[in-house]
Amino acid sequence: MISMQGNIDNCQSLKYLIIARVQEILEVVNNDNNDNAIDSNTVENFHELRKLVRALRALLIFIKPLDHKHLLNEDRKKLRDWFMAGNIRRDLDSLNCYWKKLQEQQSSYLSDISLLSKYLHDRSLLIIAIAPSNQLVIPLLNIKAVMEQGNKWCAEKKSLKNFVKKRLRIWDRTIKNKRYSFEVMDKKELHILRIRCKNLRYTAEAFLPLWSEKDNVLMVKALKNLQDLLGQIHDIDNTPVIISEALNDKNPHIAFEVGFLRGWQAASRIDLIRLLKKKWRRYRKAKLTWRNAN
Repeated sequence: MISMQGNIDNCQSLKYLIIARVQEILEVVNNDNNDNAIDSNTVENFHELRKLVRALRALLIFIKPLDHKHLLNEDRKKLRDWFMAGNIRRDLDSLNCYWKKLQEQQSSYLSDISLLSKYLHDRSLLIIAIAPSNQLVIPLLNIKAVMEQGNKWCAEKKSLKNFVKKRLRIWDRTIKNKRYSFEVMDKKELHILRIRCKNLRYTAEAFLPLWSEKDNVLMVKALKNLQDLLGQIHDIDNTPVIISEALNDKNPHIAFEVGFLRGWQAASRIDLIRLLKKKWRRYRKAKLTWRNAN
């Protein structure tokens, strides 16, 4: 919990926040490594852990100006490497989930026995050992140790609220002040925008207790909506990479399923872009505490 008291400086407040986030992830990791726990390889557990790590990474990026001695750099990179190593599994799981929902919705066209489902499942099994949760333990413990050093990692004494407001404003402007043409943006540009929305959303969410304004809560929801839409578009754009081998399969059954999937995704993408433009206009017009001049 972030303190609202004026006598607690940046470093001490952020220490409590980041250690709490580290402890949350360590508890999940410890449960994953417990033989009596629910299988840590389930889609739900894996993706929940990724969200927690992503939120912590956003915070660590956010506080970089305070880390004058760069004590957190190496461990932040280790968290990034773990996260990126799991991207292929995340993409496979997301596509498989999408395909199963499509099967249920279009049961009159698609068979219950799916070669594409088997292909996605088999590929996921092959890479399931990538980015094991126990690889997070050392960097997390190192981050906790740095935080516990107090002012050795951070000597900033200014108001936490002012620091956060200034940083959020910079990140917000980086996104808001650009005019995007979503129809012509390529895969890479949309991905960069998605990452920026993620970072701003997770960080703004972490510091909501600093403000009482309802608009800021609505803003976090608006950013989550943008993030979700951009994530769905990312999944569609990335599908050819995920099913590259299936695209070349000459079996007519899987060829039909792949064609059905890609055709459905193409139609869905048009609707997602249209909805993204609508949500984007709302985000740009939002009145927020950190957008104030003072």
